[in-house]
Amino acid sequence: MSTPQSQPVLKINRIDKSYGDTKVLKNCSLDVAAKETIVIVGPSGSGKSTLLRCVNLLENIDAGNIIFEGRDVSRKAKQVHRVR
Repeated sequence: MSTPQSQPVLKINRIDKSYGDTKVLKNCSLDVAAKETIVIVGPSGSGKSTLLRCVNLLENIDAGNIIFEGRDVSRKAKQVHRVR
C-alpha cells in the first residue's frame, strides 16, 4: 500500500551559484521530507559546502529557489535568523 506524498520540508529547486567565471552549482535540485536524514557526498570541490552555505542563507544564489516549509527563503530574507 502506498502512502500519499507529503510536501517536502526543504525543496531546493534548480539553484545555480557562481564565483566569478567558476560555476560551482549548476541546476542543483533536492527535496528533503520531514524526519528524513540525507547525506551529501562527493569529491573535494564538487560544491557540497557551497550547497549547505546557500541553504543556510550564508551565500546568495544566482538562480533557482529554496523553499523551506512552503516559503521561498532564497531571496534576501528580512529575518534570516528566524529562517535558520
